[in-house]
Amino acid sequence: MKTLMLFLIGTIISANIFAQELDTTTVYKVDDIQVTIDDESIEIKSSDLDTNFIVRIGGKEVVIGDRTDGWHENPRHMDESDTTIIKKKERKFNGHWAGIELGINNYVTSSQSLTLSPADAFMELRATKSLGVNLNFMEFNIPIVKNNFGITTGMGLQINNYRLNNNVVLDHNASPINVISDSLLINKDVSKYKLTATYLTIPLLFEFQTPLRKATNNSGEEIEDDDDEDGAMFYAAIGGFGGIRIGTHSKQVYETNNSEYKDKIRNDFNLSLFEYGVTARVGISALKLFANYNLSTLFEENKGPELYPFTAGLCFTF
Repeated sequence: MKTLMLFLIGTIISANIFAQELDTTTVYKVDDIQVTIDDESIEIKSSDLDTNFIVRIGGKEVVIGDRTDGWHENPRHMDESDTTIIKKKERKFNGHWAGIELGINNYVTSSQSLTLSPADAFMELRATKSLGVNLNFMEFNIPIVKNNFGITTGMGLQINNYRLNNNVVLDHNASPINVISDSLLINKDVSKYKLTATYLTIPLLFEFQTPLRKATNNSGEEIEDDDDEDGAMFYAAIGGFGGIRIGTHSKQVYETNNSEYKDKIRNDFNLSLFEYGVTARVGISALKLFANYNLSTLFEENKGPELYPFTAGLCFTF
């Protein structure tokens, strides 16, 4: 009979949790058993429990039994009576790499200047239109210190667009890279020219994360509990990345004889085959700021200006 009563209580709890988001406190009483449900926890109290009973509902767990049976881990509340506490599923360390990153591309010289030398001025960018898109589609996490610090890695697709400011056209056959002479652009009114490089990247991030909302007990008092999966999460990460170039092309938009044309040329344009650099990111919940800085040059050594790319922007994590 007691087991039947407890099963009935489990059914009531299941229906309540699956049916709605709890924003009020509800109390059920069946004989000597009282069930209290609110938006923070479920408590089951009885003056005469002689059996053990467990109900698991999604990410929540209800345990009915004596509190010394080993099922209670970091309970929110405990007193002298036989009280069973719902324990939310423990929050696991979950990094913030997977997602879509949107940023602005630029590069600096070896002296960390945004101003290019006269010889390299043909590579000046229209920064507001030099956009980067990173599709980070794979993520793996290794916790180190509980659920607050760990290592994150994975894989992503990095697409960098470099919109040249002066609408010059790069000569993909030249080494070192240079621009096509005006004599080869007769009758062409170039309105847009950009260089696009695509890399397959792998990061190695060291991330710290912590909930912003303090956990409370049934009396509204703050307690030590960082297992809350529902509250806002602050996180910060630093690390490095490496990548291999898997595609490069240029796009030229021009007019001739009052007609517009678009030409694409697929070539390596003397760009470095491999890239590597450092990254930093900080955010709250699904939104973060990120910055990548390449320690490798945009072009292969002696095959173009010595330029170090960087990207900064927003990321929406999965």
